[in-house]
Amino acid sequence: MAEFDSSDIKIEIDNTGGTLVDLTTYVLDAPGIMVKRATDDDWTPLGAVLQRKGIVAIDIVDDFEWTFKLDDVATTGPWAVLNARGSTRTVKVTYGGSITRSIEAGIVGCDPVIENGKKQRIKAAFVNVGTAISET
Repeated sequence: MAEFDSSDIKIEIDNTGGTLVDLTTYVLDAPGIMVKRATDDDWTPLGAVLQRKGIVAIDIVDDFEWTFKLDDVATTGPWAVLNARGSTRTVKVTYGGSITRSIEAGIVGCDPVIENGKKQRIKAAFVNVGTAISET
């Protein structure tokens, strides 16, 4: 069984031209894209003495925030790709070299993070805006 670590991941986000840009070397923290495959729904009839729940099969993508090194390279750095609040981007993560997950995400925040004694970073916040999740 193969084992993988953080060096076996690739994170790509498309730019305004729709070309995927590899931002892996800039990523400091990216918990991944959490997809829930189902949720529960309360199916308890009125007057029941025991709560009943039913499972609803639906993909739910949690909002997510990732942290990147601040690099203001004009066309390829994370600031150029992510400083576009209100834009939609394709976010593609490749795990272990062959497992991929891709979604359409809206950028709802992109802000520099400045802390005393630390290098400057960018925190970007995303929400799922697509209708499907692509996985291979």
